[in-house]
Amino acid sequence: MHSPVSLSTLTLRRKAASLFLGFAVLGFAAACSATADTRTASPVTCEIALDAIPGGTRVSGILTAGRAVAGTYDLQIRSGSASIRQGGDFEARPG
Repeated sequence: MHSPVSLSTLTLRRKAASLFLGFAVLGFAAACSATADTRTASPVTCEIALDAIPGGTRVSGILTAGRAVAGTYDLQIRSGSASIRQGGDFEARPG
């Protein structure tokens, strides 16, 4: 059983209905780096969830770990003239 940990949530305003697809297809890059005891081979995955909400798009980073992990993340979103970047340290327990 995996336990997703929400790293962060951003709300992005959009001017047109097509912006959601623009972010998903053209404009975003994300990186996640985790360090833990490498003697165990439990998977660690990083995902980006995009959800359409009234007036924008919610971008959520989700980490799923089979063991306790700690590390840093960096989330960058670029589309047109908009550029958003955030990052930081995280810790997650196994799920």
